[in-house]
Formats: sequence, structure tokens, C-alpha cells
Amino acid sequence: MTYTFDSIDAQDEQEIRALILEHSWMLDRGDVSRLAELYTPEGALRGLEQPLEGRAAIAEWSRRRVTLTDRVSRHVHVNVRLMPSRLDEITGSLITLLYRHDGGVQGAGPVVPFVISDYDDVYHRHEGQWLIHSRTMTRVFVDSARVDGSK
Repeated sequence: MTYTFDSIDAQDEQEIRALILEHSWMLDRGDVSRLAELYTPEGALRGLEQPLEGRAAIAEWSRRRVTLTDRVSRHVHVNVRLMPSRLDEITGSLITLLYRHDGGVQGAGPVVPFVISDYDDVYHRHEGQWLIHSRTMTRVFVDSARVDGSK
């Protein structure tokens, strides 16, 4: 069967786009300690220093991320493309521009993105709600003067 963009239910598309935005909102300006709630129980987040497999691993990473109180970040997502994969599964790709600085001074970071990454996602409907089943982040462009190996 050939799928087209139009074959995704409009409500499903709206819910997944809201999920993508909620994920970045939690990281940038919200309660990052709740990030694991956006993943299925066996959800995965890959592309960091260590792959995070399962909600517990994502929750542990989030607890560490909360302690970075001097970090200011903004995730800008563009070119979101969603495709049905199978019943209760949709795959997605997007490009993310991450602006980030450490130092605690709001608005004082460089205007050049820290990194530009491809995100390849798989979304599953879990208990009636769309959640991230896996997110794989691949760096495409990096500000090498600012990236010290920590992702």
C-alpha cells in the first residue's frame, strides 16, 4: 500500500504536532522533569551521549537536566513530515535548530545555532494517546567551537 501525507487523520496529525511542541517546550521553558511522560513505557531517546531506553532512563536523564539551572535553550523545529506506518503508528522526521548557552543570563547566548539535527521519530498510540516511541537525533551541522562532546 502506498501512503501519502493526506492519509493521516487530521486529528492524529494535530495531536502529534502538539506532542512535538510539548517536548521542546518542556526542555526550553517548562517542567523538563516530566519529559518521560511524553514517551511510551518502552520509549527510546537516541543521539545523546548514551542512548536512553525506556521511560525510567528518560526520567533519570530529565532529573539530571533539571539541575542545569544555568542552561538556556530553544529548540526550533522545521520541515515536520509525518507518514503513517501501520495501525497506531506514525513515523516522522523534522529538522531541529538548537540554540543553547550555559551561563544563566537570559538572552545573552550566541545567535548562531549550537547544533542542527535531524530527528527521526516513531509515534505510537498508547492507551488512547499519541506518544513518542522512539526519537533518534542525528547531528548534521555543529558549532564545533562550542560543542565539547556533551550532547
